Amino acid sequence: MTMTIQDPRELDDDTLLTVTRALVVRDNDNEADLLEVLAEVDERRLYLPDHTSMFAFCTAELGFSEAVAENRITVARAGRRFPRVVAMRRSGAIHLSGLRLLSPHLTDDSADRLLSQATHKSKRQIEEIVACHAPKPPVADSIRKVPERRVAEPVAAEPGPLFDAPRPTAPAAPPPPPPAVVAPLAPERYHVQLTASRELRDQIEQATALLRHRVPNGDLATIFGLALGLLIDKVKKERFGVGRRPRSSKLPEGPAKGRDIPDAIKRAVYERDGGQCTFVGPNGSRCPERGFIELDHLDGFARRHEHVASRITLRCRAHNGYAAEVMYGPELMARKRRSAQAAQDARPRAPRRRDGEAGHQSPVRPVARAVGQDRSRPRASVPPGQLAPTAQGAFVPQSLATAPEPDSPSRGDLEARP
Repeated sequence: MTMTIQDPRELDDDTLLTVTRALVVRDNDNEADLLEVLAEVDERRLYLPDHTSMFAFCTAELGFSEAVAENRITVARAGRRFPRVVAMRRSGAIHLSGLRLLSPHLTDDSADRLLSQATHKSKRQIEEIVACHAPKPPVADSIRKVPERRVAEPVAAEPGPLFDAPRPTAPAAPPPPPPAVVAPLAPERYHVQLTASRELRDQIEQATALLRHRVPNGDLATIFGLALGLLIDKVKKERFGVGRRPRSSKLPEGPAKGRDIPDAIKRAVYERDGGQCTFVGPNGSRCPERGFIELDHLDGFARRHEHVASRITLRCRAHNGYAAEVMYGPELMARKRRSAQAAQDARPRAPRRRDGEAGHQSPVRPVARAVGQDRSRPRASVPPGQLAPTAQGAFVPQSLATAPEPDSPSRGDLEARP
């Protein structure tokens, strides 16, 4: 079936979405047909004699990447044994990456159950399903130095005609570090792997030494759990007033005035909404986002200039911006974003100071004070087995800390600033 569409830039919103969904359905059909054809080519060994394997045939002749070739060959072979695999791909119920994860574990007894559990699940959720079905042993703690990758030295270009000076080439950028890995091993167990700087390595070692009285075996999972627990409590207290000792446990009577939302209202809204975006789309599903959460005034703070808990909700940045565009219009929001970005670009940035320079405090010193190890100050009285409040977030690795959010106008910011 051939579908001819006009230039997508000329389509209206509803037509563009309709065409997009139709193309996805067609792509699922084509992918399922391709899996059936690949399975038959593999069964007949038609890749011979030009190629030595099905993998070589897919990469050299069909032009698949190595990863795509492996995924399609594995799923095609599983689909030949279990036809429901191809049917799930044709209907779009399970994506190709998910079927690739499930294929090695499909048997006559488990195929129907695993495919049913993986229906309409994300890759991460399917990894959880596989981990429950086939648990892996725990991974031992390890910190090792990663070999440095050599970057090619810049080479000057060969001189051209007479009197032409050589043109130096720009130095090649160093390769980015590999992405962090968070993979399930078994129910309630995960393999976490990341590339750390020397500073983070030093922080881990110093925190491990300082916490020997609480974590004698130096278990990294326990230490990171303590550190992240302190960080989460600290950020929730700063952003939403959760955990902060309130002056009054009651919400303000009537609307609260002023630019800042009272802690009692922030805390009530955060706990009521469960720290999750409350936007509900046309399909009736609630947004699952928990990152970049903002407080949104449903009536528009720029219009009412008041804070009422029942009229404030949690929204992720994307849906907060979407609601602002619906209320104020996309043109005004675009001007506000450009203005906020220009103000942020013009803001001077202080140079980062290294440990040991004037004005810089060692990231471990607050922890040392908390556990009574800092000899630069009089020893404080700390109950055994507890950390003083000054230790909150003190030894959290920088790579795990929450970066400051850039100024981006939301509905509550509009017209409230000059």
